[in-house]
Amino acid sequence: MEKETILKILGIIIVVALAGSMIAAGIIYLPRGATNNNDIDLTDLSNQSTTIFDYQATFDTNVLTELNSIRLAGETTYLNKQEIDMTIKGIDGVSRITVSEFRGGGEKWVYYAEIDLKKDSVLEDVVNEIFALEYFTGETQAMKKITINTPGTIEVYNADLNITRNFEFTYPTTVAIASLTTQVGDVITVDGLLKLKGNEITYIELIESANKTNQPETFLVNETLPIISIGEELFFEASNTTDTNVDENTLRDDLTLLDENVLVYFFQGQTFGQTNISNLSEVRNLLEANYDNVSLKRQAEFLLENAFITELNQEFVFENSFAGEVEATRNVGDNIPLEISINIQRGNASIVGGREI
Repeated sequence: MEKETILKILGIIIVVALAGSMIAAGIIYLPRGATNNNDIDLTDLSNQSTTIFDYQATFDTNVLTELNSIRLAGETTYLNKQEIDMTIKGIDGVSRITVSEFRGGGEKWVYYAEIDLKKDSVLEDVVNEIFALEYFTGETQAMKKITINTPGTIEVYNADLNITRNFEFTYPTTVAIASLTTQVGDVITVDGLLKLKGNEITYIELIESANKTNQPETFLVNETLPIISIGEELFFEASNTTDTNVDENTLRDDLTLLDENVLVYFFQGQTFGQTNISNLSEVRNLLEANYDNVSLKRQAEFLLENAFITELNQEFVFENSFAGEVEATRNVGDNIPLEISINIQRGNASIVGGREI
């Protein structure tokens, strides 16, 4: 879909932001002793042999191996850590828990753990079984440990002192934390923390921040397909080509008289909203009385069995129907010319959506 209502867009952003702020903080770093970098002689920090400095590092690397170890965090209201630990240890595939603790406070607690798995266990299955436990009732996240190539010499940055220096890894591989979907051979970007005493690493923590191999590519194909079903929701959008003032309160009241459950939003001179298709004529009249550009859409269902991606010189087969945005006056059975967005990721194709052209 090219556009949906502003409510749906904002809703996704808010959910992602809230989930990330709680769980990401719980899963990324294991607490370590802080280093006081105040009142330090800034001359050639690489030769300081007794003081430990914190540096931020970012570099691209290759995934070498997947280790039988996971790091996970899950929201919980059950604060008996011993019981949670014992239950997880009893899961087939779990070898031991190396670290576990609660983080947070008040009504928001996160159970954090680092867990080693048995050699023959299936990592994803163990994670799913853990998060299926009754203790976890909110957001959850899990990552796995991998080995990666070290990049030789990189620039590292100390935020406290606002300085950058060169650092050279003296060993060819190290450990990082990565997404469960990351595979051996992937090219990834890692970010993290290095604690350095001179040129010696006293602590390192690297987290995958992007997977260049696993990034989906989007391709567009044009097809004419019949509508197999169509929704009863009417999505509207309107704007002016000039700085014409619109009485938003009056327009909101008029739309509410048509539908007390109408959704309507005003943003930077544009109006977005959703109502029932039965109000099509009245909504069109109200919007066209206030705006130059009025768009009225419905969401329809289509079936695309296969598509040829010219750029890849390859045909892909699809099993599921997909949603497409069409003009509000369309009906089931109408043949609609569509621009269809298709994502290709690791050789697998999925239809993102379509829009009438």
